[in-house]
Amino acid sequence: MLRLPQQTTPFIGRNEELHELAVLLAKPDCRLLTLAGPGGCGKTRLAIEAARLTAQYYADGVYFVTLQPVNAVDLVAPAIAEALNFTLRGREDPRSQLLDYLRDKRLLLVLDNFEHLLAAADFLPDILAAAPQVKLLVTSREIASLREEWLYPVGGLRYPRDGDKALVESYSAVQLFLDNVRRIRRDFSLEDERVHVTRIVQAVEGMPLAIELAASWLKLLPCETIAAEIQRNINILETGLRNVPERHRSMRAVSDQSWQFLSEAEREVFARLAVFRGGFQREAAEQVARATLERLSALVDKSILKIQPDGRYQMHELLRQYAEEHLAQSTGGIAQAQAAHRVYYSHFLHARLNQLMGGRQLEAIAEIRGELDNIRAAWQSAVDSLDLDAILRSAHALGRFYLMQGRFLEGAKTFEEIVQRLSNVEKGEKTELALVSTLMHFAHFNDRMGRWYEVRGMLAQCQELYHHLGIPPLPFPYSDPRLMLSPIYRIQGNYPEAVRLAEEALSTSELYDHPWNRALAYYALSWAALVQGQHDTGRRYAQHAYMISQTIGDQWFLGYCINALANIALEQGDFDTAEQQFRAFYELRKAFDDEEGMARALKNLGEVALGRQRYAEAYDLNAESLAIYRRIHEQPNPSWRSTIWGMSLSRWEISVRRQATCSRH
Repeated sequence: MLRLPQQTTPFIGRNEELHELAVLLAKPDCRLLTLAGPGGCGKTRLAIEAARLTAQYYADGVYFVTLQPVNAVDLVAPAIAEALNFTLRGREDPRSQLLDYLRDKRLLLVLDNFEHLLAAADFLPDILAAAPQVKLLVTSREIASLREEWLYPVGGLRYPRDGDKALVESYSAVQLFLDNVRRIRRDFSLEDERVHVTRIVQAVEGMPLAIELAASWLKLLPCETIAAEIQRNINILETGLRNVPERHRSMRAVSDQSWQFLSEAEREVFARLAVFRGGFQREAAEQVARATLERLSALVDKSILKIQPDGRYQMHELLRQYAEEHLAQSTGGIAQAQAAHRVYYSHFLHARLNQLMGGRQLEAIAEIRGELDNIRAAWQSAVDSLDLDAILRSAHALGRFYLMQGRFLEGAKTFEEIVQRLSNVEKGEKTELALVSTLMHFAHFNDRMGRWYEVRGMLAQCQELYHHLGIPPLPFPYSDPRLMLSPIYRIQGNYPEAVRLAEEALSTSELYDHPWNRALAYYALSWAALVQGQHDTGRRYAQHAYMISQTIGDQWFLGYCINALANIALEQGDFDTAEQQFRAFYELRKAFDDEEGMARALKNLGEVALGRQRYAEAYDLNAESLAIYRRIHEQPNPSWRSTIWGMSLSRWEISVRRQATCSRH
């Protein structure tokens, strides 16, 4: 006997989940299996399909029990009896009658939507004890918290993430979207809407109900508008279809149901957690949202949060938007939560500054990258509120992180707004200190993109601010404006001025015991010597920079020193040394996941291959370098020796391509 609801639309995806559920249901000791997840994630449909696929193992059948309309715990047993087509007798206890009926049965009961009947959870172990061959498959937003319970968390369908290389149409979330759209728009073209469809399924994190609701709007709106509206708020995720249950006609209705299941204390924590982006650690939740372990555990049990293997908590973006609305409605709630959030993450960044400057650089980068969504949100909150303390705590670590990751465009955009705001407010000592701190980073990122005219004005302003404050360059790398001016003059051919500025910066760094700027000054002098053909002098300066970097544990800048030494070897025709050092530079940048640095190293290795007349190898290395630059949307600094940047092939590249073709034949 197979008594499952008939489905009028195809079941899409979830092959891995179905296999895992089949394996679990086959285990003799797994007799109470709960599919837990937020409303709209597809628990019911998944349970039905899993029951259908495993029905052959239950001699007495598979039965679906819809508990949504059941509004009292005393009615659970009658609801199960009705699904079994078993007639209860007279005044005898319904539970006892049902247990007697099930005692010798071998069947599977699918108990759907159990979350509002958890007071009846004690009946489930009674069924298992009385009927040893009966299994229970339960769907619920909240777990039953029983010893016999096996948990299976249900999330969204697979959807493309940023950086994924698989075809968009291979993801089940996209397939579900297309299945819904093609019923109302026969002319719909995924090829034309690929980017916006991806944005939609990403915005709803693959949640099936949200995908179906979003697709229904294609009758009136283009995909681009739908994606933008979803990211703005959840109101667009609703439908007027008559045969959709009221509770599933909008994501707001689904979220309202989840809200009703929470206690007042849980609601307060849920709302405050909305300030987080991309998940959070327990410590952050305690300090920012006053979330105790007990409250976090309750929200996990009720499918508001899910916990990752590394202990990190995640909240679905649609639930986060819903919680944020409640937070905004509370008096001062959102301002207080945002303030606590930016205080926490500005201290988080500041605590890793010394590690970024030397020592645990890779570990600090990994930790910051893991919290980058929160850090971006906290930084924007600090900019919006002009929280100078948070800005001063965050600026140097954040700028250093973006630099070490080769994220020049993002770094420039991050610092541009705060520089503009600080430039237009009444000046005070703290304001000027914040301005010089952020302006130096803004100038550095613009320098790395070759915007020298603008950079010179920024650096002149930094010099004025230092003079007005009466302080030396701050104790952070690249804090001395002369260290950026020197390479600009070198690139423009004014070598005496480049050397003068680097020597002045060197003297200042020695006076104030600033090893990072001292290493940078030697590095600038090494390049000034190299371009003038003074190879031995350049090597000596580069070795000084190398030794300082080793002493302070700055492995990231050590790569630049190796790169300088390799370029000197290349200029002298020592291809073996140059190749060895360029490869060491590449490996260092690969360890830091610095794609821009890796691209630079590959280009330099291409120069070595070209010098050896290995044209095919030179072309392949330069093409790989250029592909990385195009992927990360960064243009190489004109000071580099790159000769193939641009969307059209240069004459040099055409020549190398021809040589490569000849060498291959």
